[in-house]
Amino acid sequence: MTEAFPLEAMTCLSWTGGLSPDTGPHALINYVDRKLTLEGYRWNNVTVDTLRKMRKLLHDRGWVDRDPRETLARIEDHFSDCWVNNRYDTNNVQYILDHYVSTGKGIGGDRDKAVLISALLKSWGIATNFVRSTLYPKWNPTVSFDHVHNVCFDPESKLWMTSDRELTEYARYESEKEGNVFVFGVFRPPVMQSGYLSWKEWGPKDLAVNAWCRLAGFTPSRVHTEFSRGFPTSEMKTVILSEVGMPPPISFSKLLESTSGVSLEALKAISYGVLGGFTKDVIEKLYLGARKKGDVEFEHALKQLLDRYEMSFCPYCNRAIKRDASFCDRCGRALH
Repeated sequence: MTEAFPLEAMTCLSWTGGLSPDTGPHALINYVDRKLTLEGYRWNNVTVDTLRKMRKLLHDRGWVDRDPRETLARIEDHFSDCWVNNRYDTNNVQYILDHYVSTGKGIGGDRDKAVLISALLKSWGIATNFVRSTLYPKWNPTVSFDHVHNVCFDPESKLWMTSDRELTEYARYESEKEGNVFVFGVFRPPVMQSGYLSWKEWGPKDLAVNAWCRLAGFTPSRVHTEFSRGFPTSEMKTVILSEVGMPPPISFSKLLESTSGVSLEALKAISYGVLGGFTKDVIEKLYLGARKKGDVEFEHALKQLLDRYEMSFCPYCNRAIKRDASFCDRCGRALH
């Protein structure tokens, strides 16, 4: 069956790390400056033995259908009815599975349910990937509603699809969209590792690691349409197998050596602000919040970082961009 899978589908099928880049106690983002422990590796990855148990579970429960989308729908329907959302994501499939087998209840946050369902589908040879939507409501711009779920690959149509249950949510978003901000993106397994764990802007007040690729122009209505008829695998390939949007990796130890008068905490804060494309006033707040006694003034620290990354500020939107850019990738204005 897998001989009909294109490279991007095989890449997703073979990735067993779930949402480990930014989820759980052993999230990879916590290991940027240190080695991932063996405990962390085992915690994040699904073992072959666990996949065998899952495969048997799918067979015994009668969840498998010839249509991958129907299989996804059956599993989602089941766990939506028996899931205990404790709002804590572990990214540990073995723990979640053991809890389900012993109690009949799934447990974890929204992401843990997506990670479990993904592993179950992969145990049967169904390629999946994660998509993420974040809604920033107009009635309270200080909060956001973040949701992650699965899309699956159909080798016959060469399309990526999701369940009707999830599509209904996008229809609801669309009906309530007036004044809201909606962000949608796709997960990228760590194929292009340069800059993979760097931070970038996600929404009006959030950063995300580069494991997530934000798709411009995707409204709730467009997401509903694209994944109802099927998202072309050629487009999925462009998202997960290209270096689009991947900034240079941050080595804070080397950066610290070339920056004078700035503590490590303040250096991280100002770097995230610059590379995340934040406005200068927001970057200053990040810096001042992390600044230690003896650190240089903000303007001095900022100049060092801008020189290091060869960046400057857009005169129109006041966000950090590459100095040699012809257009601002934030506001789209011509610069030269």
